[in-house]
Amino acid sequence: MVRARGKIGTVLKNRRVDYTSPKGRVNYAYEDLAAVTSAVDEVIPELGLSYRFRTKVDGKSLTVTLVLSHENGYSEDNSLSAAHDESGGKNSIQGCGSTQTYLERYLLKAGFGLAAAEADDDGQAHGKPAVELASPQQIETLKKALEVREMKIDRLLKWARIKEIGELPASLVDEALSKIRIAGEPQ
Repeated sequence: MVRARGKIGTVLKNRRVDYTSPKGRVNYAYEDLAAVTSAVDEVIPELGLSYRFRTKVDGKSLTVTLVLSHENGYSEDNSLSAAHDESGGKNSIQGCGSTQTYLERYLLKAGFGLAAAEADDDGQAHGKPAVELASPQQIETLKKALEVREMKIDRLLKWARIKEIGELPASLVDEALSKIRIAGEPQ
């Protein structure tokens, strides 16, 4: 585990949440489960380590257990429980899945003693440059440009190969705005 922690390093936050609720503005970055598993999965096989999750549903509560194992037979487990996430109009299955993903992410970070950060000190993570995400102001500008050109956001997401606008790298904002402007001009 000591060697694994030394090799995994810091997990970069690769997602952004930005919305306004009745309680005020919510704006933060976080690392998704894929970012955590990717960082871990690059390192642990060579050290003989593996992990898996077990789940148990009890009414509207979900318990997820992380089982960390070594090829020589040692294993340990740790569990977290939470109610199904019913925010944002999710149906019951989506709420259960959202809670499961959330718990798996936190268990995996805790199991390997990992931390997440906006970016690392030298701009490198696992040999890859850190990606700065578009700011809320840049995202709003893109949304307004799409609206003016009567274009659907799906087109931008497909072009950028992202699932949601908050994943757009800041380095692509100017190019995206240019493409929106050109696409909206008469042929």
